[in-house]
Amino acid sequence: MLADMSWLKHILLGDVGQSMDIEETKEMVAGQAALQILQSKHVVNANLEIARLRQRNEQLHLAITALTRHLVAKGVVDAAELAAFIDEIDLLDGKGDGTLAFEDKTPAPTLVTGAQARPLRLDR
Repeated sequence: MLADMSWLKHILLGDVGQSMDIEETKEMVAGQAALQILQSKHVVNANLEIARLRQRNEQLHLAITALTRHLVAKGVVDAAELAAFIDEIDLLDGKGDGTLAFEDKTPAPTLVTGAQARPLRLDR
C-alpha cells in the first residue's frame, strides 16, 4: 500500500514527491543508525561486565587455591579429607557436578560486625 502511495506521490507531485521520499528514507536510515549505536553500547556494556566477572572469578580462584594449599601445608586439614568434604558440599544442590547452585541473597562477607562492618575485598 505504501509503495502504491509513493508512486502516486511521484505522479502527482513530481520532484517534490521524490524529495519527500528521499527525506523519509533518510529519516529511516538515521533511525536505524541510532538503534545500531544503542545496540552496540549494550554489547560493549555486556563485554565489560563479562570481563569484570571473569577477573572476579580469577581473584576468587586464586584466594581459594592459596587458602586450600596453605591449610594443607600447615597440616590443618588433610588433602583427602578436604576433597571428600568438597564432594559432600557439591551434593547439597542435588547434583554432584562440581558446582554449587545457590540463590545469592546473602549479604557480602564483612571483615568485622556491627557499625564498623565493611565488605571483604579480595582484589587488593
